[in-house]
Parts: sequence; structure tokens; C-alpha cells
Amino acid sequence: MDFECSVRDWNPMQDGAFTLVRESKQSMFLTFINLQTMSLNMAMLQEKGMLENSTRIRNSPVQSIYLPAAIKLGTLTIDQTPLLNVTIEQNNTCLDTLVISDSQLREVPGTVAHLLAVLRIDITVARIRSIDFALFARLPRLEILTLNFNFIHRLEYSASADSDFPELRELYISNNRLTTVNFTHFRTMHALESLYLSSNQIRHVQDSPLLGARLRFLDLSCNSVVHMSTCNWTVGSLLNFAMYNNSLVRFPACLEETMPEVRYLQLSFNSFSHGSDIGRLASLEKLQILDVGYNRITRLALDTLIPSLKYLNLEHNPIVQLSVGVANDGLAINVRCGAIEEFDPANVTHSVIALEMGHCPLDCSWDRRGDNERAADARTNVQCVRNDVTDRDWCKV
Repeated sequence: MDFECSVRDWNPMQDGAFTLVRESKQSMFLTFINLQTMSLNMAMLQEKGMLENSTRIRNSPVQSIYLPAAIKLGTLTIDQTPLLNVTIEQNNTCLDTLVISDSQLREVPGTVAHLLAVLRIDITVARIRSIDFALFARLPRLEILTLNFNFIHRLEYSASADSDFPELRELYISNNRLTTVNFTHFRTMHALESLYLSSNQIRHVQDSPLLGARLRFLDLSCNSVVHMSTCNWTVGSLLNFAMYNNSLVRFPACLEETMPEVRYLQLSFNSFSHGSDIGRLASLEKLQILDVGYNRITRLALDTLIPSLKYLNLEHNPIVQLSVGVANDGLAINVRCGAIEEFDPANVTHSVIALEMGHCPLDCSWDRRGDNERAADARTNVQCVRNDVTDRDWCKV
């Protein structure tokens, strides 16, 4: 059984230690709140019997921390401190988790390279402006690296080898200030499964190779990308591609060729106006959900089968004309808040079992997804209703 103990307002230089009592099989999470020192050697806590395998320092004036290699510490969490410096002695084989949040760090401590057993490193909400991946490249067990909410505007990889990053599975660099992405920075991360680059200021994605044989999730959402190509990508295992809230005017080039396993395409809140681009996706045989809501599509004539597509989201597009000649059986389509004024349900194949047209000028919605005995033709007995201007006001965003 685990439990947490909090120690408040303790001064390790002046106050005496005290005994932390627990059962022999219990694990303790020890948290220091307002630890009264600016410079902390973790060995001092161990000498006073005030160090647990999981130790947290929170809301304290600590500016400098020194971690000797011999310290038996598995998880170190430091948050809400004016921390400026962390020094880790060479050959540290104990620490497996390092979390630093809400600090004054201006760069990644160079001695993180000494953490030979670390599995996870989080350095978030700091003032870091650039990253050299070489600092982390030779950590043999590192699986998760999180650098969100910094001021990172430049990525570097000063020296690389194909054996670097042997176990890195998740990389988070969201909510920073990157303006361009060069995927060669990730070329030796062969084990990478998830890459998050959302909420930066990315305008340009370089036409560089993305070699991610194991990559399953790629997030470039909430940036300012206008054009991009995936022609040089090797992402045969990618399942989820998030590019929503950008400024794309066309689907990325070669998208339909480089992502054979993709299930989910998140492309809402862009500037697409060519409904014909959707037909390009017919070769994506495993695509299940396509989200192109909140774009500028005015017409869609879907006459090419996307074999596994279950849900097509077109809501909040100024779409005036819709026809679906062929579709996977069981497809649901959402064109809510469109601009359709004239519509014939016969122009949509009976394979479409749900069509949401709420808040369009003309609403001919139907939905047979909940029927135990689905009607042979979901369009049967559809009644179209004209909506007034007041109803359309609901769609304003």
C-alpha cells in the first residue's frame, strides 16, 4: 500500500530530522512544501533520513539541486520553484523519473546525460529556448521525453548515430515557439510511436524525410501550416494524423500514398475548398473517420469508395451541394450548419445510414444507427424541413 507524506516549512540546515514511520511493505511519496533552502544537495536529505524513493519538492525557494550518483532515489519531482540549475553526478543508475515543472530553467541541464536508468524526463513550463537532442540521445532506457510549454524556437542535433534513442517511444514538444520543422531531427528515433508538435507557430514543414516505421500518432495541430508534402515520409504504421486548426488549402501531397494504415484523419479548421480532394483518399483502405469540419468546402460529389469509412464530418462548411454515389455500408455523414437549400435524398446512396443536416437552410436528416432492424433504405420516409434565419444563427462561431 502506498501513501503520501507532506513536510512543510522545513529548513534542512537548521531544523532537526524526524522519523517517518510506516509498515515495512509500504511505499511513501514524500513531498516537501516550502523547503527552506536555496541550494540543496540531495545527499543531505538522505543523511537525515528524509529521502524516499519518490520525493517531490514543491513551492519552495530552491534554485540549485545537486544529485550524487549514490543516492537511492527513483523519482524526483520539482515544481513551482525558481530553479536555475540541476547537477547530476555521472553514472546515476537509480533515477528512473525526472519531472521539473514551472521553473526558471533557461536550458536543459547538460548533466541529464548522466541518467543511465531514466525512463521518463519532463521539463515543462520553463524558459528553455533551444534543444539539442544529443543530450538525450544516448540514454539507453529513455522512453518518454516531454518538453511542453517552454519557449523553444530551435531544434538541434549536434551529433547523431543510428544507435541513438534506442527506446524513445513518446516525444512531446507542444506549446512552444517553433516556426519550422525539419524531420531529419527525428531520423534516429526508430522506436518512436507518438510525436506531438501541436500549438507551436509552425508555418513551414520542410520537405525532409520522416522515417518513422513505428510511428502511430503524429500531431501537428494548432499551427499555421499552409502547404505541406508527405512524399518523403515513411510512416507505414501511422494510425492517427492530426492537422486540425492550421491553414491548409489542399490535402498534403502524397497523403494517400504514405499512410496505408491510417484510421483517423483530423483535418478540421483549415481552409480546404476542394471537395474533390476527398476522393483522393480511396486508396486508404483502413480509414474510418475523416474530419474536415470547419473548412470552406462548397460542393462534394463523392463517387469513389473509401472502403472502411464510417464517419465523414463536414459540419460548418458552406456546402451548397452534396451527392454521394457510392459509400461503405453504414457510413454516417454530418453536414450540420451547411448552406444546402436544395437537396434530393435520392442523390445519396442507401449505404449512408445517417445524414445530419441540422441548421442547414433545408434539413433532410435521417438516422438509422439505433434501429435494431435497420431499414433496407435509410432514406425511406425522410421529411425535409426548411429552417428560418433564427435557427441559422445557432451556427455562428
